[in-house]
Amino acid sequence: MCVGVIIGPVHEAPTDLMGSVEGRDKMNEGKSQVNRDVDDLELSQLEENEVVSAVATVLADLCRPRE
Repeated sequence: MCVGVIIGPVHEAPTDLMGSVEGRDKMNEGKSQVNRDVDDLELSQLEENEVVSAVATVLADLCRPRE
């Protein structure tokens, strides 16, 4: 059984932050950081796939029978 805390939608913010420009700026900075983190993760995964593909190609070239 999984027990946890129910959290509201990500786009909702505490009401004390929503009322001020400073609070909205902090929220936007947080969203920007999350977006950068997601972009960095996606780039890392793409790079990892390219490396794995390149290694597989090299191994295939090294392991194929010679003529």
